[in-house]
Amino acid sequence: MKKEPAVPLRAWDLEDGYGEEPLFRGLSLFLSPGEVVFLLGANGSGKSTLLRVLGGLRTPRKGGVEILGRKMEDLPPAARACLAAVCLQASPTTLDFRVREVALFGRTPRLGRLGGPTLQDQQAAERALAWMGLENKAGHWVSQLSGGERQRLQLAALMAREAPVLLLDEPTSALDPTWARLALRRLHQCLPPQGAMLVVSHDLELARQTADRVLLLGQGHFLAQGSPQETLTPQNLKQTFPGP
Repeated sequence: MKKEPAVPLRAWDLEDGYGEEPLFRGLSLFLSPGEVVFLLGANGSGKSTLLRVLGGLRTPRKGGVEILGRKMEDLPPAARACLAAVCLQASPTTLDFRVREVALFGRTPRLGRLGGPTLQDQQAAERALAWMGLENKAGHWVSQLSGGERQRLQLAALMAREAPVLLLDEPTSALDPTWARLALRRLHQCLPPQGAMLVVSHDLELARQTADRVLLLGQGHFLAQGSPQETLTPQNLKQTFPGP
């Protein structure tokens, strides 16, 4: 009997939070090969925490996560990072590097025992910079970049890793609408056939234009999920983003 290929990501019965009352409980989800899934919810609903759990950056109180059929808890950190690349919301830093160096940092989990980048690593970094429109900035310092260029550089570093699963937290918040759509499309195009992408965002229009499927998170569970047309209805959005 032919074995079914493993889905890029599967999670079941997840529960996690920071206080006595969990942010979410009983969450189960999956990503299908080639899929772009948007995760939407109000501030404080648990989106970023869920993303960290899915990427192996947090251990949930309950439940489990599999990446391509491998349990997250059984993988060492470098293997996790090679299978699921997590893009967290950018935070200010006082360190300054060349743009080319930052793109190459994305390859760190793939570096050999000696830690030095190979020609393949360098080519992956240069290719990612080109895809994000930064090839002419490779020799510049990060401090010389605009906010949007810094965000594209963060995405280029993620792309350079060549992970099959991308987990992105507000990856286009500093980008204009054209680059927001283009950056996500190029990340998607660079995925292997068994890859998939989960995007945390507040941009409803970008979700309508880009997502194959939308998950609405609120009140500790998924309020709705399905295609953008099925999910992003006035009634569902009012429940997901309640007013004061």
